[in-house]
Amino acid sequence: MSQPGIHIDDALPAGNVVLEKCDGQTVYLRPDLRDTQGHWFYWKFRVLGAQGNRLRFQFPSEEGLCLCTRGPAVSLDKGANWHWLGSEATEIPEHEAFVYTFGPEEQEVWFCTALPYLRSHWDAFLKTLHRECTEDILCKGHKGRPVPLLHLPGESEAPDVVVTARHHCCESSPGFLLEGFVEYWNSSSSLTVIPFVDLDGCEEGDQGKNRNGRDHNRDYLPDAMYPETRAIMLKLGSTTRPFLALDLHCPYVRNDLNDTLYIVGGADPEQADRQRIFSDLLAQHAEGLPYHPEDNVPYGTLWNTKTNYHDFKPFGRWAWEQEHCFFSSTFEIPYSSARGMEVTPERLRQFGRSLAKTVEAYLQNTDLT
Repeated sequence: MSQPGIHIDDALPAGNVVLEKCDGQTVYLRPDLRDTQGHWFYWKFRVLGAQGNRLRFQFPSEEGLCLCTRGPAVSLDKGANWHWLGSEATEIPEHEAFVYTFGPEEQEVWFCTALPYLRSHWDAFLKTLHRECTEDILCKGHKGRPVPLLHLPGESEAPDVVVTARHHCCESSPGFLLEGFVEYWNSSSSLTVIPFVDLDGCEEGDQGKNRNGRDHNRDYLPDAMYPETRAIMLKLGSTTRPFLALDLHCPYVRNDLNDTLYIVGGADPEQADRQRIFSDLLAQHAEGLPYHPEDNVPYGTLWNTKTNYHDFKPFGRWAWEQEHCFFSSTFEIPYSSARGMEVTPERLRQFGRSLAKTVEAYLQNTDLT
């Protein structure tokens, strides 16, 4: 920095940034795409020693969007709590830039594309979960970290429910949603949750989406590259019990459809029919954040086409093809804004409770064959 004593780096959990240059009070930076084909938008960095300064942070807008509708997420306590800076402090859509005035006591401030959710958040949540459950390990991830799995038991005659998240490691909103989902769960069905399919990428601050070679949600193939996807295929592919599968994602960073919650329609007509039934139930139960079935993206529309997947296979499609799967769907949960409503951890948790309630209603009212 041209200002003495100011330091910027990504030496924090899941840090990710490339500092290009500093020109006066403007900092030029970009996401680190170390693992990614093409552009993606995840970044996270900290600023030290800038108290009393007003800095402008500029991303290369010609490469793609980097800011959510409500600007960056900000933490003043080293990641313990986060809030949205707000759209009034950004320069979008003209520039991918935001301005921040550091208070006189703000010696260290963290910034991130979105509300972060890491393994430490999940572990803290589990300490508050006073109910019968089993913490297990799915496998060791592609860089060696144990991938957590949570199992809540059910009745032997009831079908199983499986929920996955973070196939694309930068997609953090589902973490808070899963807390509400697990907290509410009161079904006779067992529940298995894999909160970080790509835990290694989450902890290291990777993009995950369009990962070089193949990303985790394109890896459900006979020649699967990743131990995480192989372990999921082994676990679900060998079951003889009927199961329902949900996969939670985040869409693109902002604008239009990306600022809504929606279901990704399946290619198989029967799958799509079951999703429509589920969608109607979810609309009845949705609380915390707005959900409207007309926001769903049926197969063959917008980006949800065969061309987008090429010859790869995402989890949602693979799960539906399994003999004992009677429902499979992918959900997209926005980062910062849902039909104009601010996305917060508590609103995500509340919507997670609504989603769990919807699953229970679906199980009670639907032919599971």
